[in-house]
Formats: sequence, structure tokens, C-alpha cells
Amino acid sequence: MARPTTAPARADRGSALYVATALTGLAGRLALAEQRRRIRAYLRVQGWRARHHAFFQDGDTRTAPRWRPGVQALLAAAPRGEFSRVTALGAALSDDPLICASIAQELAGFGVDLSLVPEAFEESAALSVPPRRASRPRPLLTRLHSIVRRVEAAVEENRRLRAEQAELTSQLADLRRRAGAVAGLVGAAAASAGGGTPPHPPKRPGGRPRRAVRRRRRPTEA
Repeated sequence: MARPTTAPARADRGSALYVATALTGLAGRLALAEQRRRIRAYLRVQGWRARHHAFFQDGDTRTAPRWRPGVQALLAAAPRGEFSRVTALGAALSDDPLICASIAQELAGFGVDLSLVPEAFEESAALSVPPRRASRPRPLLTRLHSIVRRVEAAVEENRRLRAEQAELTSQLADLRRRAGAVAGLVGAAAASAGGGTPPHPPKRPGGRPRRAVRRRRRPTEA
């Protein structure tokens, strides 16, 4: 009786990383660095290693995933057998699970798995996994993250202050309208209680009072 043959286990060739963002400039670079950090923490928890030379990214997530240059390069590199899996954030690849399933099926045809980092992944879990090698400190990146957080807090505070200023301006205009209405009512009540204001004496067209004219007496004849 022949023994059942078992398929040999595939050698782990590492994991390729895919990141994407719609932001530009410094904010875009920080967003891509944050995605790479989360993906590497997830790989450490799973016990997988990253393939450093297999890195793909896109700078515009508004385009359909299959038309992005990074995804096209990823699908083109999968048949070469350079990596065993592709790890990415689900929101970076696509919000549509059908599109993610279609890309995963295409990668599976080349023997490559698609692993999406879950949204509920706790990065603190990666702290319990001992690192394989000492990582170099990145003080500049840490300071940039701190600056971005402070800028976002300042923008939010400015938005809140503008809303409060608009509310106070509206309240001040309402108080002025009410004060004018109260002043009108007080004036009308005073006029009705005093019987009206006495008429002013007539004035000259120039507004100045008339001057009394003295007539000179004519001298009498002797």
C-alpha cells in the first residue's frame, strides 16, 4: 500500500509591503511612514519577516486599485516568486471587500497570500514580542509625528474659537436689537405720560433767534 504523499511546505520568502495615501507633501510622507510602522508591528506579532526590497506604494487612493501603478507593479512581481505574501492595511488597498477578494484570488494563482492588517489590531501587542535586532532610534521621525499632532490640535482649537466667536457676535447683535426696542418703548411711554413735548418757538431760516431792533427817535423841532 502506497503511502500518501504530502506536499512539501513552501519556504517563507518574506512579506511584501503595500502602502497608499491620498495626502501629499509632508503629510503624505508621514502617513506612509505610519502605515509602514503598523504593518511591521503586525508582522512581528505574526512572526513573519518583511522583504525589504519588495515595497510598493501609491500616492492616489482615489483611483481604482487595479489601475494604480503600485498595485500593477505588485501583480507583475508576484509571479517572480520574490515574496510569499503581501501585507497591507485594508483601507489603503480598498474599502470594497470584493475588490480585495479579487486581488487576493489573483495573487493566490501565483502562490502569494494577501494579508490585511485588521482595524482592531493593537500595536501594544507588538511590544511583548522581542525584536530580532536592535532598531536604530528615529528621533527626527518622532519629532515630526509630535509636530503633526500639535498642528492638528491647534487647527481644531482654532476651529472651536471661530465657532464661539460667531456665536458671541450673534448674541451681541440680538442684544443690540433688544436694547433699541426697549429704548423706543421707554420714549413712547414718556411722551404719552407728559402729554407730548411743547412746540419749539419759530426760528429764522438760519436757525439764529431774531434780534430786537431799536428805533431811533427823531429830534423835535424847536
